[in-house]
Amino acid sequence: MSQPTNLVPALYVTRVVPASRERVFAAWTTPDAIKAWFGPPDCKVLDAQIDLRIGGKYYILLSTKRLGQISVGGRYKEVKPPEKLVFTWRWDGSVELTDATSVVTVEFVAAGAATEIRLTHEQLPTLESRDSHGHGWNSTLDKLALYIGR
Repeated sequence: MSQPTNLVPALYVTRVVPASRERVFAAWTTPDAIKAWFGPPDCKVLDAQIDLRIGGKYYILLSTKRLGQISVGGRYKEVKPPEKLVFTWRWDGSVELTDATSVVTVEFVAAGAATEIRLTHEQLPTLESRDSHGHGWNSTLDKLALYIGR
């Protein structure tokens, strides 16, 4: 049985990548970079659009083997280069994915010559959704680390 949104604990994911905050922030906010690394291993980004300002929209179109074409998008609530991004998150195009709007916060913390990424995903509607997003974010950040490391 699913729990109401207000009872689902937030998802927290961290990762250290071998690059400056500026470079990692750019990877999160540049369409061509997003096309190269975003999404779990079975995903390919077909399109990425970024309007990097408070209230600006982002849109990412993905192709997956299991779900076909799906997209995620939302609006930026906070943009502080190269420190922090806060944006809404809403899937479209799959009955398996929730159509609820949630909130993602990504903090970029200097760690010597590397950057620690601290990702918090809140307001997910169910524990199942949180666990699914946890798998997705972990594998996505693994791909980002590989992209940054080349």
